[in-house]
Amino acid sequence: MLATRALPTVRRNRSSVTGLAGAFRRGPVGRRGGWRGRLGVVAAALVLGGGGAALAVVSQILEIYGASLTAYLYTGSTRIQGVRPLHLQRGVNIDGSLRAAPFFSWSLAGNPFEAGGGGSRVGDVVLATGTYSPNEIDLALPAPGMSRWVIGRSYNHRQETSGAAHQDNNALQGYNWAQSSQPELRFYDDADNTKDVLYLVYGADRYLEFNRTGESANEFKGKNGAAGIIQYVSGTPDTYVWYDQLGMRTYFFGGNTSSGRADWQLWKIVDAAGNTAYVGDATTGSTAVSSGYNSDGTISKAYDGAGRRYCYTYTTVGVSRLTQVKVETMLEEDWAACGSDALVATVDYAYYTADADDHGMRGDLKKATVTLPLSDLVGSLVRKKYYRYYDDAWSNSDGRRGEPHMLKMVVGYEGYRKYDWDQDSLLDDDTLTASDANLKPYADAYLEYVSSGDYRVSKAWFNGQCGCSGGAAGTYEFTYGQASSYSTYVGNTSYDTDGGSPAVAVWATRTVVKQPDAIYATQYFDETGQTLSRVATDGDPAVSYTDMWAT
Repeated sequence: MLATRALPTVRRNRSSVTGLAGAFRRGPVGRRGGWRGRLGVVAAALVLGGGGAALAVVSQILEIYGASLTAYLYTGSTRIQGVRPLHLQRGVNIDGSLRAAPFFSWSLAGNPFEAGGGGSRVGDVVLATGTYSPNEIDLALPAPGMSRWVIGRSYNHRQETSGAAHQDNNALQGYNWAQSSQPELRFYDDADNTKDVLYLVYGADRYLEFNRTGESANEFKGKNGAAGIIQYVSGTPDTYVWYDQLGMRTYFFGGNTSSGRADWQLWKIVDAAGNTAYVGDATTGSTAVSSGYNSDGTISKAYDGAGRRYCYTYTTVGVSRLTQVKVETMLEEDWAACGSDALVATVDYAYYTADADDHGMRGDLKKATVTLPLSDLVGSLVRKKYYRYYDDAWSNSDGRRGEPHMLKMVVGYEGYRKYDWDQDSLLDDDTLTASDANLKPYADAYLEYVSSGDYRVSKAWFNGQCGCSGGAAGTYEFTYGQASSYSTYVGNTSYDTDGGSPAVAVWATRTVVKQPDAIYATQYFDETGQTLSRVATDGDPAVSYTDMWAT
């Protein structure tokens, strides 16, 4: 907590938050005028078309579901990737604006016209949670309509168990990473069926929630900013079909696939024109399970709407890790074995193989390499992204301000190439053996964390701005605080709009950012991590400042 001098206290931005929340709570009449206030009560017709049932569901788009407003209800992690985000890492804000982008072409935000709260990030550091949260898209080839198959990754070093203990997910993409092409469902089964919730976890740090619409209903409606409905379809296997606002249908398997191998996993994505990306087989669920998934539930083969095949390869590094995705097109009238058809691209993933490795521990993702063949005469375009981690217990000394498996340095494609070339005019992976000091000017990001047991980012700089080797100095420093009555938000099931009832502060948490120009920016958040007001001061607001500007 910040002490010495109280930070400026600001009320909620009523034009965007209070008005909308008022519509949530009071039904047909919002507190404020304007489109933001009215959006919460718009009656929208969602037609389950594009080959789906011709069923029109008319209801309010944006609705609060209090039971999961400030809590992630499902007690376990996702089945295959083992991730469990914080409730503050909901993929949308409760006003329906987008917070964490999807990798597939989903229209998931209940209010696609809202730009979202400004000031929520510095680089890829999310201020509400203090997490480094990149959208790493390794390969996204063009395909008809919205039928791309995206190979990418998300990262989350602030996962927690249901008991609020820190956890590192240790699965196919390495510690704390998740592969974007394998989103998962989790089903929270409440004793009261009307309180059942489906969680769609589409990254290590992002999710949506859908609440059952009735005691025995087969539909789950998007809540707390999410759009669309999920419809349960009984079968062998069962499926859950998510209909978004653009007519996209995304099919997930339920909990009864053969030998459980694809339980709660993605099957296919079908856009309004019928273009389809899928795992295993596009038409028969049981065939998709047997031909598209391995026995441990990981994807083996997927296909995009352009007819390309994606072959997944795994290697044991502590546990089974995804080491390659090979993309091919068909040469003959039918598919040959993986690796035998026309090569389009490959994505290779390398991992640190021992705890004694420099710059990472066994199972940490080390490098992502994307190879795009050009022609027989030219060769291939090869791009490499490289990661370094803390591997000792946190201590307040250089190179040790982080816990094991927490990212320390990210070296992007061009930084990796430039350092490698600068050493000897050869592309021979000199980057892998560089010292931290020599590599910093080439890095996309460098991160330090608050203290032992506190997994929030305390310092960061981006794009080589380390202030070393003649480069620009661009370090940001982060300090976190919370309202004195913050504990009253824990388990809160109604959105507080004005600090009146329940009697809590009108903001929940804040993050103070000391910028490289010595200006301090204080960003306020509500209990869901949604941005409120922002205050800029010409000095540390906890100590002394002369000028202040509030937005």
